[in-house]
Amino acid sequence: MPANYLQIVQNLPDHAKASAEYMLEQQRLARRGAEKLFDPALDLAALASKIDRAREIMPALYTARPMAEPFTLLAPLPETPQGYTLLGIDGSQILPSRHQAIAFGLINLGWIGIEPGSRRTPWTNKQTEIIPYEELFNANGSLISDAEVDLRRDLAERELIPRLFAGEEPGLRLALSDGPLEVHRSREDALSQPRIEERIAALEQELASRRLVHAGYIDKPGSAMLSRMLAIGGLDQITPEAVNRALQTGIPVSDLQLFGERLSEPGQRSAVFEIVSQRPRRGGVGAAERQRVFCFYLCVGRDELTGQTLIARVEFAEWVAMEPRMVDQVHAVVFADTQGTPAHPFPYVLTRAHEEAVIGISEQNAINKLLKTAWRAAGLDYGSVSAKAFGKESLGG
Repeated sequence: MPANYLQIVQNLPDHAKASAEYMLEQQRLARRGAEKLFDPALDLAALASKIDRAREIMPALYTARPMAEPFTLLAPLPETPQGYTLLGIDGSQILPSRHQAIAFGLINLGWIGIEPGSRRTPWTNKQTEIIPYEELFNANGSLISDAEVDLRRDLAERELIPRLFAGEEPGLRLALSDGPLEVHRSREDALSQPRIEERIAALEQELASRRLVHAGYIDKPGSAMLSRMLAIGGLDQITPEAVNRALQTGIPVSDLQLFGERLSEPGQRSAVFEIVSQRPRRGGVGAAERQRVFCFYLCVGRDELTGQTLIARVEFAEWVAMEPRMVDQVHAVVFADTQGTPAHPFPYVLTRAHEEAVIGISEQNAINKLLKTAWRAAGLDYGSVSAKAFGKESLGG
């Protein structure tokens, strides 16, 4: 049965009115936030000190931290380096479901590599892993969570980078993935994967030692890290109570709104910020072994209809942030790769990697049939789909 379009049409005027009021308020708050953020008199050292103190006393905190560059910086597009290699890596997955005849999980990775200016043809490939059946279940017998499958896919993407850069080619070697660099996980994931920070730390050390850059690309970022940073910076005393209160009553505007008018020219980037992101751990490793991720905001173009600037966030590791020349190279290469589709700028290598990685319904059904054939050959009984799944599939849902 389709949606009740009559009811939708009746609700549209109220929806539009409420939306207009909300957007006007957001614009007002964004102007106030921008005045504070881009004030030339803003004391970055004092602000960084307050963020550091908050990081020490708060078990959970998500905010930005200033680095050396002033917030008023509008860094122009640097010259694109010669002789670089750019990889795009993306992943897709099939989540295990108890409603299917056979519960299974699958991780599919796709990648493309390009060497602009060389005669080498771009190369693509993919890697597919069916999660072993015994690893689909937690200690309590339930299927692993969607988040844990996402975690396995994310790690597989990262562990692929040093293998794809097996040689010692000269010049910048940059691997770009879609989304943040930090591995997000719940406490339950921490218990099931207690050594995840150690694995990530070892991988980051290997990438740094070989000078392999891994950058994350976040299109149309929606976080409010900068507003939260300003809220903490406005406190006289840094206590858990004061920080929590400030974050609940601070300026609730996104980083995108703050930079929407500031980064006005395609190719401009913002100052570099550190991303402070920590959550309570149980029995995990210390803060020194947690990821330290840095970022800048980049204007990649303008909307062809509205003329509004299009902003992305680019994330990278600490060793990259400490080398201005490396930051410039990441800036130039990432921007150049978004310009293949100027009407809708987005990294070409990520679009192509997604094409290699995506798993469609037809492929999922084909894999299901292969599994059933293998189980029958092994003399196993795989049962049937649940009544719920059968009903939805019958209705095309």
